[in-house]
This record gives sequence, structure tokens and C-alpha cells, in this order.
Amino acid sequence: MSLRDRSHLHRRCAAHGYDHGEEILTLHPDVHIYDEVHFSERVVDRLGAHDELSPKHLRTAAAILIKETAWAGASDDAEASIARLVTAAGPPPVSYASLFEAYLSTEAGEHGKTVWGDSSPQDVLYMDQLKSWYPDASSSP
Repeated sequence: MSLRDRSHLHRRCAAHGYDHGEEILTLHPDVHIYDEVHFSERVVDRLGAHDELSPKHLRTAAAILIKETAWAGASDDAEASIARLVTAAGPPPVSYASLFEAYLSTEAGEHGKTVWGDSSPQDVLYMDQLKSWYPDASSSP
């Protein structure tokens, strides 16, 4: 299976702050690695475990991401950016997985890329959760 065939790529990096693996992945013409979204800490840990996000939780989660990260899909209008992310997450019911995918795939698309990943070091603490969300995703140590 080639990298182009992968629907998701999740990667984790070492907590020391510099990782050759991330540097190599970002050289691929289809890959965009977001530098530390901290999705699980920023969103999941704050809002609690839900299989589906209510419209209120979805909007809150999107607002957190827009306020606390440098999302390439954002504009100067925070409300429009929140609406864009909520819309990108898809029709209800929306899960954390679909919100995270919408965030990263939109980010990758803004950079002309089709494969996305995240380099948040703390993701190692959430690997079981992430693998349950994206069972076909690849990860690298």
C-alpha cells in the first residue's frame, strides 16, 4: 500500500522537541504534519468522553480549536471559522474522530496536501483512543 492509498496518517513524535521522522514525512509532496494540535488535551479531556458530540459540544470544541491553535482554515472572523470547522466535520451525529479529521484534513488541504498527521508528543498517552478512531491509520515512534 502506498502512502497515497492511506486515508489517514497519524504520527507521534518524541517529546524532546526535534524529530527527524517528522522532517522526513513533511518532505513528501502529499503529507502535511500539523505541529502539535493537542486535540485530546484541548478538546476531549475538557468536554469529556462522548460517542457523539451534541451541537453545543461540537461548537464548543470548534471554538476551542479556533481560539487556541493556528488553523490554516481560519479567517479573521472567528464565528465564520467555527462555522467552517463545524460544517467540515459533517452532518450529525459528529464524533471527536470526525471533528479531528475535519480539522487536520482542512489544514492539509490549505497546504495543497491530501495526507495529514499530528506531531503532538502527548498523543502517545492517547494512542488506544486514536487507534480506535482510525484503525487503518499508521503511526511512527
